[in-house]
Amino acid sequence: MFLESASEANATYTIVSTPLQLFPPHLAYQLSVAIYIHVGCTAVLIYDVLDNFKNDFKLLFFYRMKLPTVLYFVTRITLLAYTLARAVLLTLPLENCSTYYDALNALLVIYVASTIALFYLRVCALYNMNRLVVISYGILFLAVIAMLLTLPQTFTATHIATTQYCGESVHGPFFGPTNIILMVYDTLVYVAIAYRFFQMFLRDSETTTRAKFSLLAFGTSLPIVSKALVKDSHLYFLVVFITDPFLVTCAYVFEPPLNVMFLVCHLVLVNILSCRVYRNMKMGLGTDVAMPQNGISNHARPVVLISTDIEMTTDPSLRKASGSNTIGSSQNHGTSPGATVLNFVNVSSAYNDDEGNISLADVTKAHLEKV
Repeated sequence: MFLESASEANATYTIVSTPLQLFPPHLAYQLSVAIYIHVGCTAVLIYDVLDNFKNDFKLLFFYRMKLPTVLYFVTRITLLAYTLARAVLLTLPLENCSTYYDALNALLVIYVASTIALFYLRVCALYNMNRLVVISYGILFLAVIAMLLTLPQTFTATHIATTQYCGESVHGPFFGPTNIILMVYDTLVYVAIAYRFFQMFLRDSETTTRAKFSLLAFGTSLPIVSKALVKDSHLYFLVVFITDPFLVTCAYVFEPPLNVMFLVCHLVLVNILSCRVYRNMKMGLGTDVAMPQNGISNHARPVVLISTDIEMTTDPSLRKASGSNTIGSSQNHGTSPGATVLNFVNVSSAYNDDEGNISLADVTKAHLEKV
């Protein structure tokens, strides 16, 4: 946000009812709107954390802790800490604004880096750690990290006039390029995931263009969990493709505080949706009925995948529901007569079973477990 200059070290602090009265009316209005937006986004994030507390608890204590899961919790904790701490900075007097904001910048860098790392691992996993994919997207990942390190030079905070309230300052040429490189990264990640999805499900040349589009865009005819993952991913990238260009436009068109006013909205939406995608992929949404690879039923015996992460969990209720950890174990779990119930524990069986069936949920999750 905008500040003319910092207070002198030996200045006598003035007690005011609100620091906004020290700004021109139009700027005070913009600052107040920015504060309301930040507090509102913080409330939304807190609600999402509380709403998913049960799932996060299970993910933390009943599932094997690997790097993607660690990154998941890092993104949740750092963004929550950032939004709460920034709400304090925007509303309460502080003694040392500069040092406090350095800590905020550190939280912001860690959050964004963890989020892009989570999607980097997802792309690498989907392509089975293909060397070209790992190297090319690794270079892009490092480029984003390099731009993130400029955030402490972009965002600073000083006291407002002679008060102990803090005001943010945005300066330097790096805010716009940082948003651009993040937008490029998100776009290429989506392209990689969509292309992999095309390879897995839409290679049949006999499938019509309309059917391919319907399957790619809406997950038509996919299993329940797979369709949910497709829709969640599309929703995430839709939000990213709307907010990223908007942030880039704001960075070059508007002056502070308008150019950074909606940044917190982007951060919160990205966190909520990306964590939702990961939770659904890691924990599953119940049963997932596999589909034939060509998208056409061959009247084969249905295959039902129950609790796709059973082998990764110590939750007794989940193990009771699954009954066994062995591929090919067949039990009656209330499915249709003649159905085979499989507990997926092997990456090699994620793509195709004996019937030629495939499940997107297990393909994605299984590869992430290899990271």
